[in-house]
Amino acid sequence: MGGSASKVDFTQRMTRLVTEGIEDEGADFWMPVFLTEATLEEVHALMKNEDIKRVRREHPQNIALLLFQCVEQLKHFLELSDAQKTSDWRSASNSLKILTRLMPVLHEEPEEGCMDIIYELFWENRRCHPKNPQSMFSKIAGYPLGKPIGEVLMETLVAISNTTNFCVSSNLRSLQPEDYIPEGYNPYSVWYSGVGKYKTAADVPTTPALDKNRLDTVLCMLACCTGPMFRKDPLQEDKFISVLVTSKQAPSLVISLINSVVQYDPSGSLPYSSYMTDLREPLMSSSLDLLLVCLDAGYLCRAFEAMGGEMPPHGYAAAATTSHNLFWKTISTISEPADLSYLFKGVCRLVRNPMDASSTWLPGSQKSIANGHQILGLICKLLDCNVPLRQFVARDVNPQELLVPVLHIMWKGKTSKSPHEYEATMYVAIWILTTLSSERDFAIKLNTPVTEMPNIPLPVFSGTYIDLIVVVFQQLIQSGIDWIRRSAGSLICIIVNISPYAKSLSMVGSVKLLNLYEIMSTQKYISASSENWRPLALLTQTLNNLIQYQYEGNTPLLYGILRRHEIFRKVQQMLSPEGVFHEESWVKHVDVNSVLMRVIDTLLDDVTKFCEKGTVTEPEIIAHLQTTTLVGLLPQPHVIQVHSNQPSPAQYSYFAIWIWSLIYNTYQRPAMFNPSAIRLFPVYAVGTDGALTPIEKAGEANGAVEDTKDTSDTPPPTDPMLQKKLDELQELKNQQSDIQKQILEQQAQIQKTIKEKGGSPLPL
Repeated sequence: MGGSASKVDFTQRMTRLVTEGIEDEGADFWMPVFLTEATLEEVHALMKNEDIKRVRREHPQNIALLLFQCVEQLKHFLELSDAQKTSDWRSASNSLKILTRLMPVLHEEPEEGCMDIIYELFWENRRCHPKNPQSMFSKIAGYPLGKPIGEVLMETLVAISNTTNFCVSSNLRSLQPEDYIPEGYNPYSVWYSGVGKYKTAADVPTTPALDKNRLDTVLCMLACCTGPMFRKDPLQEDKFISVLVTSKQAPSLVISLINSVVQYDPSGSLPYSSYMTDLREPLMSSSLDLLLVCLDAGYLCRAFEAMGGEMPPHGYAAAATTSHNLFWKTISTISEPADLSYLFKGVCRLVRNPMDASSTWLPGSQKSIANGHQILGLICKLLDCNVPLRQFVARDVNPQELLVPVLHIMWKGKTSKSPHEYEATMYVAIWILTTLSSERDFAIKLNTPVTEMPNIPLPVFSGTYIDLIVVVFQQLIQSGIDWIRRSAGSLICIIVNISPYAKSLSMVGSVKLLNLYEIMSTQKYISASSENWRPLALLTQTLNNLIQYQYEGNTPLLYGILRRHEIFRKVQQMLSPEGVFHEESWVKHVDVNSVLMRVIDTLLDDVTKFCEKGTVTEPEIIAHLQTTTLVGLLPQPHVIQVHSNQPSPAQYSYFAIWIWSLIYNTYQRPAMFNPSAIRLFPVYAVGTDGALTPIEKAGEANGAVEDTKDTSDTPPPTDPMLQKKLDELQELKNQQSDIQKQILEQQAQIQKTIKEKGGSPLPL
């Protein structure tokens, strides 16, 4: 495996592979391919999309041989000693890069008459030779091939991720025979400290070379798992993902991926230091994407189980059920308080990064990472699969740590010029808050006075985090944006969940809540859609809860209800036997009579008489209401109803499509995917005016003929408006750099002056 080869030989071999038929060549042919150090960009340049498709069409045996050689090289690499791995890493590195380049292209639907290499090679072990289509590979790395090559590949990649001197530091001690390793987890093969055995960075030393190998390995795994992007059905099982999540060594990989994400700190140690680039951020990003893909595997089976115990139809993610998904199972077993705390703080640090980066004292002094959507998706999955974490968040942390950045992201969807990027993210944020609000401890802790506000324009108020939720949701629902308005019922479900525990809603929160009720109780709004009665029913339930369970502390709300009593009388009339909606089946769900109308009928006259005594102020009326009682007037409080998330095939499909769309947008330099080949979701080109055009129609405007050239390997033409923004941003960064220099010069001058006068230097 030793020796060296020139870039010229490497280029010649790769050129032959894409231009002429290759038979089962010997080691002399393959040595330059695997022993010449090459970057992923160089591999992309030598194997363009159109070249790969042409070879698949004309010489499929070439691609099959190259892929088989990559798998075999990885198998050989695993058999080397630790010392040999230190010097002979190029074969594994190049194999990973070649697989990363080829797999997304080969996952595309084959052209008519072309061989499906993914199926024929990886799952049937065929050589894909046109003259002998039944010819098969029988051995790999000198051993009989007793399983599909695809299974060998994924298991080998997991083993590579746990290999010392390639992905794992040699400073960690080796696994001993007496060590008990539950479920295949090796605590001595992790990449970083954090969750697991090692808690400090000094415990797990790392190097840029290790980070580079880790990134190559994760990208290769992700590339192998991209098959769902090229199918229309997101529920269909992907064999590569199924093998990956059921691999015996997967638990160690899971801990490494988790720590790669949560240990990353985008803020940097000093202003502007976060712009210093290394491999930690791309490794965090790729690890995050792979975690999302693997944690989502088998989710459909869990949804079917929750709906009645029936399994999904054969072929729908059946091999990756929740019980067999070791990614899911490993994360679900994290329960040590130190691990839960580290995990939660790590994801909170990342999810709040966009908010923190937009509110620094020095403009632009902190970089904003581009993975906010994926981080929200990871939080969603963590809360779903790890009950101890969910309970830890509800019981042991300050509510604002997660709530405030999530509200900030939801608000960005309202103000974004590209709302299509935020619609699905809004639903994920709603899912997170619905999950947490269904936890009693979390709902109670929301009574904490607000000490931190999201960086968004809100009316000034003094209240609790329950008030903050009500105010933000009211602003979102009344924003006039259709896709946010469609989420009104889901947003109000969160308010319903926390309403029985809201000890004291502020006047501002009370007014905003009643504003929502007034809008959603009109005949026009209810008649606009067959589902518009639901927000009204939920808001009615919210007000009933506040009065029945927290009457004494919510007299400002009670005062608002009495002032707007006509609204509730109109609702009562519309739902009565003489009203416009009396024949609707949903009328029974809007319970306006048992609590609200009893309160209005009882207290309105009392308050009216109190006001007739002379000039009274609102605080005096509220103080008077605090002396009243409803004992014996209201029915017995019903059992608190909690609105929780119910998994379903539709929810699974939506989440899967969202994840893959984020992955598609992430890997564009160099482009991993051909946009015209994506089948799972539509791909659009964004015009200079912000208009969206389906990618298949690009070039047809104004009678132009569509350009059929594959452009996925080349960057898109520069948008003039975008380029202007980039130039302005660069100018701002230059100004910030000048400001930073001036600050440092002033600090040095101050220190010099203090020293000259005999004082002690200030700590900077």
